[in-house]
Amino acid sequence: MKKLRFVALLLAGALVLLGLARGGGGEGPPRMCLTVLDVGQGDALLLELPGGVTWLVDGGGGGGEVGRYRLLPALRRRGIDRLDAVVATHGDADHAEGLLDVVEQLQVGELWVPERAGSPRLLRRLIRQAERRGVRVREAAAGETPAAAAPAELALLHPWPGWTAEPEGENDRSVVLRAALGRVSFLLAGDIEAAGEQRLTLAGRALRSTVLKVPHHGSRTSSGPSLLDRVDPLVGVAGVGVDNRFGFPHASVSRRYLQRGAPLYWTGRHGPLRACTDGWSLRVERSPKEGRWELLREWDPEAIDAWWRRAGAATPEPPRCAAAKSGWRKPPRSRKRRRASPPEPARRARASAPPERESARLDPTPAPEPPPPVLLDDREWERRRRRRGRFR
Repeated sequence: MKKLRFVALLLAGALVLLGLARGGGGEGPPRMCLTVLDVGQGDALLLELPGGVTWLVDGGGGGGEVGRYRLLPALRRRGIDRLDAVVATHGDADHAEGLLDVVEQLQVGELWVPERAGSPRLLRRLIRQAERRGVRVREAAAGETPAAAAPAELALLHPWPGWTAEPEGENDRSVVLRAALGRVSFLLAGDIEAAGEQRLTLAGRALRSTVLKVPHHGSRTSSGPSLLDRVDPLVGVAGVGVDNRFGFPHASVSRRYLQRGAPLYWTGRHGPLRACTDGWSLRVERSPKEGRWELLREWDPEAIDAWWRRAGAATPEPPRCAAAKSGWRKPPRSRKRRRASPPEPARRARASAPPERESARLDPTPAPEPPPPVLLDDREWERRRRRRGRFR
């Protein structure tokens, strides 16, 4: 009998220690994680907020039953059978198709879409399926705001009431979501391209974020300099299929991130990715084998504090297109008169003059600092991809 009591006490102590290690009882610090699930060429982002709140942003798709055979098993392995919210950023198949199986087989609190009017067929089908299951459908373009997940903050930055995406297309309808905890924030930019990025920067939204979900899988039509200046990310993550036919991420986009000193990680090369924070530090990991996480990069509180403080160091200039919207027009280009050549004696005198001193020709202003060197493995990776001729 005494042995049984002793064994019971040992088991109870082990359970208590296990609960404390997992943050049970609310004693652990709040934590926020963004997991980029590997669903091939597509996006599927799991956002875990303090208090056990879970959001699934997009679900991959675009061929085969991605939702049933890749997305749902990945969620169930993480012990997720209920989602507080599901976001379909837009109606493209590589973002919304996998959500059909999620809404059908899991408990979902809310379904967020850009708007109902003018939605493509796949998005309308997802909305009907959600309503049949009793899921509340909410529109970002109607100005609705997500419920608070204190101490984290959630904000829908795009679209907003009265917006229009007629000339741009489906990608620029994407829902853009920002989640913040302490001094660390995640910006999930969907598939917005140049026009959507311009609209966001002109709107003056709070875009600065520590982690950027790379827009449109690293297409050369996205991640423009004006957006990167406003976001100022420390790291970029993306859902990109291995050896995809589009050549994503494009070499020019990879170069923009590397020149800023921000590493770029994507699922086709690194496997599933996870960025976790307690609000003061940041840890980015990969999972080459399911259930096993390896560290890719870590930022301690001092590095996060330095990034936080440099926010007001330099305010980027607004894009030049802002002047065009205000009615400003570029003055007509004046034709320069061709300068007459000097006479023969002047040319001879100039040729015989002593050479100008080197110090006089030097610009007194200091030269800009060179960009940080590109890591050898990244350069070799781009060289191998370039030989395959997959860039468009």
